[in-house]
Amino acid sequence: MRWYENVRSMFISEDFPELLYKGLTQRLAHAIEERIIRLSAYCSAMNDKHKPQDLKSTWRKQQKKLYEQWPATENQIHSNSDYQGNLELRDNFLRLLQKEVQSNGKDYIEIIQELEKEVKGIGTQWLQGIVDDFQSMVFKTAPAFNQD
Repeated sequence: MRWYENVRSMFISEDFPELLYKGLTQRLAHAIEERIIRLSAYCSAMNDKHKPQDLKSTWRKQQKKLYEQWPATENQIHSNSDYQGNLELRDNFLRLLQKEVQSNGKDYIEIIQELEKEVKGIGTQWLQGIVDDFQSMVFKTAPAFNQD
């Protein structure tokens, strides 16, 4: 979602009108919410008393933990949905990207493909940091989800 809010929005133009941008961000928000609903249903099913009893007891314990930890995890997901990641990386990437847009126009694909390797690296660090931080937040709330 951060990519659309912070990056894709820079490219609103005649070829990519604001109405299309708003529709895309709404679709993305709905898709994320649908994934959360599906995960919630999955975790709720972990408390199903009708599961076959021949499952290993460790698996059954794992299922119970997932079920018990889901409410706090879901709350964590929703309360951190606006998480921006490392603001210094984000701002540095956006500043460099904005320079490219100002110099070369709003051709999204061309601009993104032609970014210097260093700039792409900063953007990657920023976005991967969001994923890693969010994953850590979830694993702290619900260690049962962390099964490496």
